[in-house]
Amino acid sequence: MPKFAKALFPLLTNIFLVSNSVWELALKHASRSDKSLRQRIPELCNCLRLYQHSFHIPQYSISSAISICVFSYISYTQPVNETRTIFFLGKPGCGKGTQATMLAEATNWPMFSAGKLFRELEQERTPVARKLKRENEAGFLSPHWFAMYLYLKCLFSIPDDTSAIFDGFNRKIQEAELIISSLQWLGRSFSIVHIAISDEEAHRRIEGRKHVEGRMDDHAVEERLKEYREYTKPAIELFHNAGVLIEIDGEREREAIAADIRSALNLPAKAGLA
Repeated sequence: MPKFAKALFPLLTNIFLVSNSVWELALKHASRSDKSLRQRIPELCNCLRLYQHSFHIPQYSISSAISICVFSYISYTQPVNETRTIFFLGKPGCGKGTQATMLAEATNWPMFSAGKLFRELEQERTPVARKLKRENEAGFLSPHWFAMYLYLKCLFSIPDDTSAIFDGFNRKIQEAELIISSLQWLGRSFSIVHIAISDEEAHRRIEGRKHVEGRMDDHAVEERLKEYREYTKPAIELFHNAGVLIEIDGEREREAIAADIRSALNLPAKAGLA
């Protein structure tokens, strides 16, 4: 037996005298965690009981020790199946929509696109739809409260055991503040992936995209870049200060960019996580 084993249990039991009810609570908590943790618990119990018989440790002490060890393991170890919330942002033409889609395909996580939702709204025959269409064609960003209405509607529809990907919901400082506060309130971990490209690359890509996708806002590149500098850069700084920003070089082949994103998020090529 390890020499530290005999000293371990008195130390634990002197600090905490944990009742059997806490032990049961720890087991219930463990049953909601990852499978590998549940598989370790019987081994942990058997090991501790073996120490009990070897060193004649009282039963109440071994129950306390088991409770403390399992509860500490659950508290300080990140679960394998922790839900993730990933946001993409960047200049027009940076490929954030493409990368969000590629990540969704690699993980099977649902994806919510602000641009797609706004374009769907523009097809409706309402005054709001007509105004949205005019502003989009002029290259203006939508009001932050409108984007956040769509964001919260999507966020609240996600089951608590499901990860998700958002594209284009975090372009203004007010949006960034709401994203941080809403996800902290829900207790969901999140990351902001900023795909960085130069203004020249943005012009080149959008010029080529005009002839393929024909998006109505692609003719207003300068206005969209101006909006990026005025509104999105402060949001990026806020995410950076919050410690959730991931910077990705976007001026490469899309497969290389996608691999860097998965690596930065600690995801395998085909994740299939929560």
